[in-house]
Amino acid sequence: MTLHTLYIGTAHSDDTPDGIHTAQFDDETGILIGTTPVAPNAVKPSFLYQHPTKPVLYAVSEKIDGDGGVSAYLVAPTGGLLPLGADQSSHGGSPCHLMVDRAGRWLFTTNYMGGSFAVYPLADDGAIQPAAQVIQHHGSSVHERQDTAHAHSLTLAADDSCAFVADLGTDYFYMYHFDANNGTLTLDEAASVRVSSGAGPRFSAWHPNGRYVYLLNELSSHLHVYAYADGALTLLQDLPLLPHTFADAAHTSTAAHVAVSASGDCVYASNRGHDSIAAFRVGEDGKLTLLNHAATQGSTPRHFTLTDDGRWLIVANQGSNTLVAFALEADGSIGGALSRIDTPAPPLCALIWRTE
Repeated sequence: MTLHTLYIGTAHSDDTPDGIHTAQFDDETGILIGTTPVAPNAVKPSFLYQHPTKPVLYAVSEKIDGDGGVSAYLVAPTGGLLPLGADQSSHGGSPCHLMVDRAGRWLFTTNYMGGSFAVYPLADDGAIQPAAQVIQHHGSSVHERQDTAHAHSLTLAADDSCAFVADLGTDYFYMYHFDANNGTLTLDEAASVRVSSGAGPRFSAWHPNGRYVYLLNELSSHLHVYAYADGALTLLQDLPLLPHTFADAAHTSTAAHVAVSASGDCVYASNRGHDSIAAFRVGEDGKLTLLNHAATQGSTPRHFTLTDDGRWLIVANQGSNTLVAFALEADGSIGGALSRIDTPAPPLCALIWRTE
């Protein structure tokens, strides 16, 4: 039996300090055990990210009013969290995503309500320093939720040379060149992609080989598959994330999260409303074939996490305050739910702590 620590960011709809909690996961049986508060004063930590080489966990503070924040925690051997350095402003409202470059030198956060994103240098111990750059998006699109820019996530290309920002408000997938020496991003308008009106880009995930990226569109519940070569994106597929039998899909379900398995063999995406995870098989050309839809045994699956061995998928059901662990079959399809635990507040993010 090997127990893994699972960090859970929780939050109600207001700015109550619901905190970060841990649970334990047994990778032999698929059983979840928990939960324990480890940062009870964290305010709306809706997204968490692990430093690539240091025992440091990062969290956003998705505050409703005013600017949000970003925090760093030193992870103790027991799994507890110790504040590391000063919190920093996110320089915009409702920060909802974090990422650290592979060298562990720079942290990025995006602000949904603010329509902006920021780049922070990281100290040698992983503490967050004041922002080196803040970029503001402008624009709108056709949906009622697209009256202004809403930067929802930033992901780096496999070699960290470029950053791609999914903006739900403007229907753009922006490409920025990244200078890792000084932490600056420069927009490449020609390489940026405008998706279909009203699609609402939310989140993207890269294939491990760096040649394909999968863009999840929240409002249209579609997944775009792009090939990436020579600094340019080429659309390969536009796939629905919901079964055709699901009635009134555009008004009752929105897509939330997308992830690629560590092996690169499968892609998974969550649907809030249909309350399912869609599993896809990745072909040699990067294109996807649907494997199955699995009900999440709860409501509003905002986030999920995968184990590196490709055996387990753990869903955070925000609407039902539950975490549910699913077995993954040999072909990557989602099997049965093996365990479920309640969380003390709505879970917005679940992160398996990975050790070398």
